[in-house]
Amino acid sequence: MVSKAVSLIFNKTAAAIQNGLKRSYKGLKGELLVLEYERMVYDFKDDKANENWIAISDAEFGGKSEVAFEKSKHGQCVFRGNISTVLPDDDDEAKYSGFCAAKSKPLMGFMGKVEPHDLETFDTIEIRLRGDGRSYFFNIHPESFQSTDDLYQGFLFTRGGPHWEIIRIPYNSFVLTSHGFVQDNQIRFNNIRAFGFSLSDKKNGPFHLEIDYIRALRMFNENSEFK
Repeated sequence: MVSKAVSLIFNKTAAAIQNGLKRSYKGLKGELLVLEYERMVYDFKDDKANENWIAISDAEFGGKSEVAFEKSKHGQCVFRGNISTVLPDDDDEAKYSGFCAAKSKPLMGFMGKVEPHDLETFDTIEIRLRGDGRSYFFNIHPESFQSTDDLYQGFLFTRGGPHWEIIRIPYNSFVLTSHGFVQDNQIRFNNIRAFGFSLSDKKNGPFHLEIDYIRALRMFNENSEFK
């Protein structure tokens, strides 16, 4: 038992040193030489954070769902609306409907170039939220050279009720999809173009998800990437 504990501590320490060296190497390019254990990605108590998000639904394709992403009365933000599985009136080929989502706008840098979020040294996403008991997706849009439809998705099982909850999603719990299909090659993400929330649980009716913040954590999770 003792040898296993020592081995575990050694492995985690080695991993931390390795990531610290990576961070130091990047420091030669001008980054701050600090190994971060947490980083706030979006604090929705900040009005500017809310302005950097857009809401979309199947209404753009003739569907009946409604969606909004806006400041809540409590000072955070709220992803809310109404899911309708009614098929579009003028689309005979549509087989299903009922989709709402919110997505952050990419950070734009010099000459209109996208500046991705670099969260490579972390291994967990933490979200403080207050849900309605429905199951949502938290989405990560990678900066991909292969397909702009690549999407990492993690489940958000909300419990409902008046209380806030904190949900942590390890990187290795995200599933890579493209065009709605799960991919065999589950590669690690580091450069992130955008984040998002979505709901498509095939249940008609209103939904309400308040979000306080999104942040990245370094929790030394083992196997932080797919093998």
